Amino acid sequence: MKKLLIPIAVCAMIFTSCKKYDVSEELKLESLPTVEIKGTVYADLDETNGILEYAPAGKEVRVVVAYSQYGLSSGSGNLIRKAEIQANGEYSVSVPVITQGISATLTFEEFDYQVLTKNANGVEELIWKRFSHGGQNINNLGSSKVIDVRVNVQYSSGSIAPNDTILKRPSTFVELSGKLEYVKDDSTTSSGITPMDGLWASVPAGTKVYAEIKLTDADNKTYEEQVTITVAAGGEYKVNVPMTERGSATVKLTGEGFWQLKVVDTPDNKNEFWRYELNQTFTVYNTNSIDKNAKFVAVNKINDL
Repeated sequence: MKKLLIPIAVCAMIFTSCKKYDVSEELKLESLPTVEIKGTVYADLDETNGILEYAPAGKEVRVVVAYSQYGLSSGSGNLIRKAEIQANGEYSVSVPVITQGISATLTFEEFDYQVLTKNANGVEELIWKRFSHGGQNINNLGSSKVIDVRVNVQYSSGSIAPNDTILKRPSTFVELSGKLEYVKDDSTTSSGITPMDGLWASVPAGTKVYAEIKLTDADNKTYEEQVTITVAAGGEYKVNVPMTERGSATVKLTGEGFWQLKVVDTPDNKNEFWRYELNQTFTVYNTNSIDKNAKFVAVNKINDL
C-alpha cells in the first residue's frame, strides 16, 4: 500500500520588513501581511503502478480562519480563502496574519474517481472510489517571520460507489465477421408492407453500420463500447470484440439503408424504393473468430420507381 508521510515544511523565506503588525485597534484585513500556504496534493489513482499520482486538477482547497483570531470586535464567522489544485498537484493560498499568530484549517474538496486496479483474476478494471481528506490544522501562522509554509498532503480513499464498476478495455479481442445482405427481389410481400423471402443481394460497400458491444467477465464486471463499421465489397463486415479469458459479449448490429426492391408478383414486376433496417444481436465467446451473417429487413416503402 502506498503511503505518503508528509510533515508541514516551513520554507526558509522570511519577512524582510521590520514593520510591526500587532493588533491594538480595529483592523482592516487587507492591510495585514500575508503568509502563503502552498504544497502538493497526492492521491493513489492507479493501484497497479506502485507510485502516487497528483490529485485531479480543479479540486478546491480552502483555508478557514475564524475572525476572532484577528481580535476583531465583530469576531463571528470565518475568513475563507480558496484556490484550486493545478495539473502538477500544486496549490497556493494567501492568508492575512498578525504577530500574535493565528490558527487556520486547511481543507480539500472530496471527489470520486475511477481507480485503476486488478481483480482477483488479475484483470485490470476501473472501480469508483471516493477520496477525502480530514483537513489539516496549522497553528501560529504569523508568530514568526516566515512567509511561506508548505503543506503536502495525500488523499485517502473511502467507500466504493455501489454498482458502478467497469472493466478496463481488454487488450485481447475476438473477431466477429460475416456478410450483410438485403432482399432485392421478392414474391411474397406480406400485404405489401414487409417483404419476406426472396433474392438477397450484398449490402453496398461503404454502408455504415454500428456495433453496440457489451462484455461481461467472470466476476460480472462489464465493459461497453460502440463501434462504427464500414461495409466492404461483397457486403463483408468485421469488428474486433474486446474479450476476457472467461468472458462473453453481446454485439448488437444496427443500421439503415435505402434500396430498390423489385416486387415480382405484381403484373408489371414494378420496382419500389424501400427503407431497410438492420437490428440483429449475436453472443460472442472467447474463441479465435466468429462468422455471423446478418440481414437488413425492408420495413416501409418510400415510393414507386
